[in-house]
Amino acid sequence: MTATKSLKEIPPIYLRVHLTVLQILGIDILPVESVPQNLFYTYTALIISTMCLFTIAEFLDMVLNYEDIYRLTFGLCYCVTHVLGTVKMFLMLYLRKKLWGNLTTLEEGIFKPNPTRGGPEELQIVNDAITMCNRQGYVFYTLVFLIIGARLLYASLANWPYDKHNYFDGNVTVIVNTKEMPYTTWMPFDYNDSPLYETIFAFQIFSTTVYGFYIGAADAVICGFMMLIKAQFLIVKRELETLIERAQKAAIAENPDNEDNFGREIERIELLDKRTQDYVAKYANECVYHHQELIALCDHAEEDFCYLMLLQFISSLLIVCFQLFQVSTLSPDSVEFFSMVCYLLLMLFQLLCYCWHGNEVQIVSGELSRYAFGINWIIMRESPKKTLLLLMMRAQRPCYFTAGKFSLLSLQTFMTIVRGAGSYFMFLRQMNI
Repeated sequence: MTATKSLKEIPPIYLRVHLTVLQILGIDILPVESVPQNLFYTYTALIISTMCLFTIAEFLDMVLNYEDIYRLTFGLCYCVTHVLGTVKMFLMLYLRKKLWGNLTTLEEGIFKPNPTRGGPEELQIVNDAITMCNRQGYVFYTLVFLIIGARLLYASLANWPYDKHNYFDGNVTVIVNTKEMPYTTWMPFDYNDSPLYETIFAFQIFSTTVYGFYIGAADAVICGFMMLIKAQFLIVKRELETLIERAQKAAIAENPDNEDNFGREIERIELLDKRTQDYVAKYANECVYHHQELIALCDHAEEDFCYLMLLQFISSLLIVCFQLFQVSTLSPDSVEFFSMVCYLLLMLFQLLCYCWHGNEVQIVSGELSRYAFGINWIIMRESPKKTLLLLMMRAQRPCYFTAGKFSLLSLQTFMTIVRGAGSYFMFLRQMNI
């Protein structure tokens, strides 16, 4: 695969797939050009209003049925997720212009893959990040379909056949059977008769599907940003590895008559010639500039998302706890069990993605010092040595993403949350025995 062919395969907008999903759901991080702005904002308001109405209905159902521990924990599993989704929705709306600016920054200038700088590997590094981001989103969307599809199937089977007057034994108490819904929401009217039942049924399926795709796309964009940050650190690594080689090639291209002297000079451990030294200094400055711009981008992203990550981790801990309780009460051969297990896997997958990519950024950014140290310093003059020394000193403090400024996005944090959820589950289980 040639460098030119690889360059054409990189999409002009790296995260277009998930930005398009968000755009369809009313979040215009990707600018809307085909629809009038006022019309699009009206559409956005309708989507958000529908989502908020559904979440309020979930919350009211929990308040009215708080004595039923099974119904309460089931409602909490989804309501906490949807509240978190609403927070992400408003945060994405608030930061949409800034996010678009950061994403476009990663596609141009010093961040744009350049085969003449780090070779075709730069193109491959960015392509790998985009592919991984897309795959994460596809896995999330697939699990959303499985979860909602299983709940839809469960409610449909539970309502067939349906007997509205299902009396219990006794002369006084008459309990009227109500139709099963996929999710628990409170409604101020009786929805057992058509067409109200079908309307509320469709409302629940639509709302949970929109929430699922919205959360999946938002997670993919945030994690995709971290993947692209990691890709840029790998590109800086390539810049350092090819620094002297590129300087020599540039000097040879400028003065082909000196080509035979380069290998002999390095073999005698002599300094590079003046023209090559000038290119070494130039490329070393570019490496430091690239590194500094990348650090600034990381700092901006950390400021934007650190408190959202804190809310994400707290929510994940609670949700996994309630999911484990629900799974422990369901029959393994039921559709409900399958849906809840898929939901549990989805939450663990979501949490792992954040922790994994945050951990990768921390590791790769911390290794740059070692790569800079591996350059052949002996044949360089003092100026580029001092420049690279500054890069090494800064690289000894790795870049990282946190949850609320006090917990790193790392695999250790992932295991801590999973263990904490398990502990809370056992406590909840003991209380219910």
